[in-house]
Amino acid sequence: MPKKNIKIFFITLSFIQLIGFQCLAHKNDFFDQAIVHEIRINFYVEHYWDSLIYSKSNFEKTETYQYVPCNVNVDGNLFYYCGLRLKGNSSYSDYKGKKKSFKIKFDEFVACQDMNGISELNLNNSHRDPTFLREKLYYDFLRDNNVIAPKCTFTKLYINDVYWGVYLLVEEVDKKFIKNNFTSANGNLYKGDPLSTLCWKGEDQEAYYKSYKKITNLNANNWTDLVQLTNILDHSIHSDEIYFHSLDSIIDLRVMLNVFAANTILVNTDSYNYGAPHNFFLYFDLDSKKMKWIAWDANYSFDAFSPVFSYSDAVNVSFFYNNTQKANSSILYNLYNNKYIRKMYLDAINEMTQNFNSTYFNTKIDSLSDLIREDVYADTLKMYSNEYFERNLTETIGDIADPGAYVPGLKTFFVDRRKSVLLQLKKEGYK
Repeated sequence: MPKKNIKIFFITLSFIQLIGFQCLAHKNDFFDQAIVHEIRINFYVEHYWDSLIYSKSNFEKTETYQYVPCNVNVDGNLFYYCGLRLKGNSSYSDYKGKKKSFKIKFDEFVACQDMNGISELNLNNSHRDPTFLREKLYYDFLRDNNVIAPKCTFTKLYINDVYWGVYLLVEEVDKKFIKNNFTSANGNLYKGDPLSTLCWKGEDQEAYYKSYKKITNLNANNWTDLVQLTNILDHSIHSDEIYFHSLDSIIDLRVMLNVFAANTILVNTDSYNYGAPHNFFLYFDLDSKKMKWIAWDANYSFDAFSPVFSYSDAVNVSFFYNNTQKANSSILYNLYNNKYIRKMYLDAINEMTQNFNSTYFNTKIDSLSDLIREDVYADTLKMYSNEYFERNLTETIGDIADPGAYVPGLKTFFVDRRKSVLLQLKKEGYK
């Protein structure tokens, strides 16, 4: 069959299947259903794993994503000729075996194909999290505190009819995400990765290309908004008032500091204001004429991993922790030492702490662990044992005095961290 006819065939089949799915999915938001979804991936080629590994290694050299063609069945609804690739850094290299993280792209080979408006899905393997819950709890906490963040839910994954285990499905931050969360969707969207310090690198936008990825408006390729933001952030030479107002004119400080507050309360060690300067998106909202900070990649929240914190260090870490060896330490210094920004940041922590209570978290931990328990037990490719899944809901695993050698128990960590948060707030004058 000619290549053109093959493509028409796949488009027709996808359209027929999609009609049925969209009628069903409109009744309930895909990410909000209290179920474990089921995704089945089937490849056209026998040596699909070699192709996935090759495309991943090739990306490291060329920075070009290559997807492997496959069929994707989501809850019984079939989509033909989708693309799949491996994703992740530590979740890829440090997670032994084949239970890697994946990205599904429904429209990689068939233009305009989507799953009820969803073009891409991230399947995260919950690296270093025996409970599978940390990233879900983090994003839900943000959203429950009225902070825009990706939605997420759970799925069972099968590849060529072999059970690959439990995955966290995370909404892609792309133009469709922007349309769903902002009035205007025509602004610039940037991803802060791999080392996005937000430090000033001069007026030439090409100096920023290696540190950020532009997601939208690629043809226009105008980076003026990001360059202007870094210029203001990195030059606090004026009074506190002038610096505050200058910065607030280009970025929504309340949104940014709300994310910082969540990272602080939940000790998200791989976030901009704690671990490394990456794992965020910036969207320039054309209505407000301001950058909006969007959180990303939170599997290390609840201190899942840190090369520098012991357990005691983590639960007592300061609101203003700033590792001076990190390239973004000057930016954090500027923010934390501005009296107006400091007050706004502390207000955000204080407000979020109202929801940082045992009723909220224990209820979510219990309900979510009950939801996925059976499927976790059946997952033979997971990083930790069934015993560790159960124990880590409450107990800390490993040597708490050795940074990087332990994983805090969720409920225990919550209790200890909350005590420290309340004590620090009291010292700052909050009741």
